Amino acid sequence: MSLRLEGVRWSVAGRSILDGVTATAPGARLTGLLGPNGAGKSSLLRAVSGVLTPDAGVVTLDGTDLLTLARRERARRVALVEQEAAATVPLTVSEAVLVGRTPHASRWGAMAAGDDAAVAAAIAEAGVADLADRSLATLSGGERQRAHLARALAQEPQLLLLDEPTNHLDVHARIELLDLLGRLTDRGVTVVAALHDLNLAAAACDHVILLDAGRVAAEGTVDQVLRPEVLEPVYRVHCHVLTHPVTGRPVLTFS
Repeated sequence: MSLRLEGVRWSVAGRSILDGVTATAPGARLTGLLGPNGAGKSSLLRAVSGVLTPDAGVVTLDGTDLLTLARRERARRVALVEQEAAATVPLTVSEAVLVGRTPHASRWGAMAAGDDAAVAAAIAEAGVADLADRSLATLSGGERQRAHLARALAQEPQLLLLDEPTNHLDVHARIELLDLLGRLTDRGVTVVAALHDLNLAAAACDHVILLDAGRVAAEGTVDQVLRPEVLEPVYRVHCHVLTHPVTGRPVLTFS
């Protein structure tokens, strides 16, 4: 299920936020969406998910035009975990995860027989079983992030969009998250994650898309994009690329 973006544009009050974005996120792979602050990463994820409507362009998932789908149908295919998912409604973690089953409910809102099992599986996979009865409002930022990830998993999406998924997570939780994303792509889920940490992208991603001022500055494998001549004009820093002694993947240092 590859994601294809063609000429995606979006502006606010005359200011261009997404300026003709054309790129591909390969199916069943982890794609890192990179770029400095204000590059358009969050806006692009929100355009793909349907949270905002782009002014122009085509967004397809395995050939299906996502922009023409009804919201409910799109939610059966695409799940988004936003960077700052605040607890605005008094729900427990298990109740919040159950919300993820809404796109699969009947036209009259009735849940299906397998919903409880899907919720339980999502809670276990996201590692929040010990938080299931806790109110979202009482959770730390990292705990709440994992709870919203469980909600997205309960949607059983073909495409999972993550906006800074390691935000608020400690080192152990980051490693667990990367392991989870690897299991999802092994099952055929396409994952696109907006990341600030270039070394995290270098360590985990199969494919990267680099944005700069709403445009695609580069796209390709980690080795093709995470190079000084590509990164330095975008981030405006000096970059040195080393090789990890165990994985052989790039390790970046900046000055």
